Amino acid sequence: MIVLIIVQMLFGDVSVSFCHAAEERVKSPSTGNRSSRLTVAVLGFENKTGDSKAEFWRVGIEFLVSSELRDISTIRVAPGVDYARRQINKKEGEGIGPEEARKAGECIEARRVIWGEYRRDGKSWVVTARVMNVATGKVSKDLQAASTDWFTMRDKLTQQIFGELKAKLTFKERRKLGQRWTKIPAALEWYAKARFYYERPNGQKQAEESAQRAVEADPKWGYSYVALAAVLGTAGKLDEAEQAVRKGLELSRRSSSAHAALAQILELKGSRGEAQQELEKAFELDPNDEATLNTLGEIYEMSGDRAKAQEYFLKALEINRYSASAHAHVGCGYALLGKRDEALAELKKAESLASPDGDVGAEQFLYYGYWNLKEIPQTIAHVEKLIRFGKEQGVSPKFLADFEKELPGLKARLIPTYVDAVAPKSYTEESLTEALREKLSPEEMKRVTNPLAVTPEMKTWAQELTSGATNDFEKGRMLLEALSRHAKNGYGGRRTAQEVFSAWPDSRSSFLCEEYTYLYVALAREVGLKCLCAHVFQDCHGRKIQHACAAVFLGEKCLLADPAYYWFGVPHKEYQILNDLEVIAVRLAESDGLLDCEIAYKLEAGSDYIRTWLINALIREQRWDDARKIFTARPWLRAVFRIGIEAEFAQHEGKLGEATEILRKAVEEYPEIGELRVRLGDLYVKEERLAEARIEYRKALADLYSEETVERVYYGLAQVNEKLGESAKPERPKDYVGYRGQGDYDLSEKLYDKAIEDYSEAIRLNPKDARSFYGRAYAHGLKHKFKETIEDCAKVLEIEPRNLDAYKMRASSYWKEGNFGKALGDLEQAIRLAPSDPDLYEMRGDMYERREEFATAAKDYQVVARLRPKDADALRTYAWLLVYSDDKSVQNGVAAMTAAKTACELSSWTNSINMEILAAACAKAGEYDRAIDYEKQAMNVEGVTAEERERMLKELWRLDDYRLYRDSTNRPPMKAESRAPKQ
Repeated sequence: MIVLIIVQMLFGDVSVSFCHAAEERVKSPSTGNRSSRLTVAVLGFENKTGDSKAEFWRVGIEFLVSSELRDISTIRVAPGVDYARRQINKKEGEGIGPEEARKAGECIEARRVIWGEYRRDGKSWVVTARVMNVATGKVSKDLQAASTDWFTMRDKLTQQIFGELKAKLTFKERRKLGQRWTKIPAALEWYAKARFYYERPNGQKQAEESAQRAVEADPKWGYSYVALAAVLGTAGKLDEAEQAVRKGLELSRRSSSAHAALAQILELKGSRGEAQQELEKAFELDPNDEATLNTLGEIYEMSGDRAKAQEYFLKALEINRYSASAHAHVGCGYALLGKRDEALAELKKAESLASPDGDVGAEQFLYYGYWNLKEIPQTIAHVEKLIRFGKEQGVSPKFLADFEKELPGLKARLIPTYVDAVAPKSYTEESLTEALREKLSPEEMKRVTNPLAVTPEMKTWAQELTSGATNDFEKGRMLLEALSRHAKNGYGGRRTAQEVFSAWPDSRSSFLCEEYTYLYVALAREVGLKCLCAHVFQDCHGRKIQHACAAVFLGEKCLLADPAYYWFGVPHKEYQILNDLEVIAVRLAESDGLLDCEIAYKLEAGSDYIRTWLINALIREQRWDDARKIFTARPWLRAVFRIGIEAEFAQHEGKLGEATEILRKAVEEYPEIGELRVRLGDLYVKEERLAEARIEYRKALADLYSEETVERVYYGLAQVNEKLGESAKPERPKDYVGYRGQGDYDLSEKLYDKAIEDYSEAIRLNPKDARSFYGRAYAHGLKHKFKETIEDCAKVLEIEPRNLDAYKMRASSYWKEGNFGKALGDLEQAIRLAPSDPDLYEMRGDMYERREEFATAAKDYQVVARLRPKDADALRTYAWLLVYSDDKSVQNGVAAMTAAKTACELSSWTNSINMEILAAACAKAGEYDRAIDYEKQAMNVEGVTAEERERMLKELWRLDDYRLYRDSTNRPPMKAESRAPKQ
């Protein structure tokens, strides 16, 4: 993997964290639970000076304000502001109204937002700021500060902001506020310009000149050198960049950003070991720097430690979950670890977050991720963006040349696949109108729009896009390549082909797949292709989705043309090709109004999709009986449309638990359909399960395509976060492995009921997870629920027929239930599978002994002793039975002496029980003198209690009596034999 050449540790959001380059940079204070911090988004400041030359100060003001906020432990400056601006269709520097500010805050789950403007008043700068509570929409009064000096202005303004935020500052934080990073105003001004130009397309030259001027203005400000190094590194001027950053380190040894910048430069120059050392220093100084963490991950990835690499990538994602680059790194990491589903989810999230103006770092790792997944269409799409954005942003041509060489070979790998399809009924404009009139009244006809209608300009454009094509196949392919821009998966989209065509010149526009399909089909028909719309239910990867693409018929063959997948001839697995009447009906239904849904149903009553829209519209009007009548009118062909409505009915009847369970199962089956997750999140809110609601809302966002639904979800998240406190860490619902791990932990804490609950959830998520069944069986056993233990062990053995632990546990449970036959059967089956496992013989021997079948038990214990020749406990157990068995045929003093003596030797003659059994074995063999010696030796072992010593003394007297009895002809009466402890 090539390390990212764009030196991004400076000019992204992270740069603000290292503004005190001339000071000693201390580690970020420990924040404990991040949800206790207040997340604040600084949305930016509008230039109201009327002077375009003062535009760069908006970057400077945001930099000044954010840097002060970042030094407060109770505040977290929200990442993702650029993403939030895009969601409200505002470019950086454009004015923002209160409602837009609130929506922007909701998009990135900030609880407070700050925005404002700046102007000139004579020689003074005047900056106005406002603070909003995102959940309530309440806006502060205007906070205003004026000064000819930017640091003075900063201090006046931030003091007011802290008051509005009710921020509690420590004594140390108060002392630190107000520090000036440079005494030269021109240095700050040139730095702000460098930052401003760096973020502009084709602004490389001006950024470099401004950074150089910042250095010249204040040669003692170390951070200005780091800024210059970042600009030079991006351009591929590595020697000059290294020289600049080393100078910066001379002036500021504790600048994390300087160490990180030097690390990237050294890596690009091939000094990987030294680069890693510098990264470790950067990480030590600031462990919360996204760029440093990602670069550390890249270093470990190249060294072959993929697990460690992914650990750093995930840490970076925790810091900024609105970073396309962070998600792309994680997605690439999962791809390399072979976790395909997780990789695709993260890469898709990165795509949704990536700026249309270009994010070279994100595009590079999207390229790597999809390449490792062998997803060639997406690989091509992202390498093309990487090249285009890289050129716009002044990236080294040498770096980009490697990717340009790859592109032709990648395109050659796309193989068009013909699919089985029969073209539906074709309509001319006249026959379509006639078909509509047959079904609709004149008033209803007025509500109909054909989304496939074209204009003369569209016909001209279609011909231009396909000029040079020699056949219909080439026309279809050339159209797809021309339209593969800003496509989104997901069914729906209100714009017609004409409306999409009108919006096309705006580079910020993106289109839902259905809108793309309308445009493609309309243009294709204008160049003579037989082309129709298709509704996709399962894509080429097997994912169950709601999606649209075009179907191009070349004679009797059919190719699916899908701009969202960048593939002409994509082999989707399940789809339905629609005629034009069905297309009109679908678009009417998607208008969401009851009248339009009823008209659509008149046109195509057999469509589950249209029926779903109508039922939902009736429910919104509280016409539940009418909704249920249509719901039960006929069987449903596709469960995906039925499930959500079933949940609505259950909820209406007050069965929240049943509705929740319906949707939870639906989400499992259709994880790519975000609307189902939204409905589940809504139910969790009603049940006051707010943390679970937040998880579902967040996961839904990547798969939502209706702006109204997205806004509603953001609003819901704002309310949840205000109640719970926001979580900076991405919350991921545990998979079955996570629940199993939680169950294991619960077991260790003796929380048996909780363990059973967690193992059950793991089993629900993966009914083939033998380890979860085993864990639950173990927990049931500890609660003496042996029937349940037996049932779970049976499940384990269904999945893993050779699982010895399951046989052992089930045998033990059978035994405790009094069923010796089944217990013995399990142990004998296990012994057949593993004849060298001593545990199995030991368990069986114990059972035989308890049943007083001593001879059989002795045989098993003998096998255990043979298989564990170094196991003192096994030898002691065998010796004990040979001495104390009630079956005289089993008793064998000599064999017991041998086993017990070995046990004593293995325990270094420190185990009093082993020595007592040895004494008893000697007595059984008639060796009373030796027995007395071993008993005395056992009495003197360290740790023997007074009570034990008293018992041993009695045994010593008994042995002495035995010896007297043996040696005397006047033999006294014998005392009853006592037994040494078995263990």
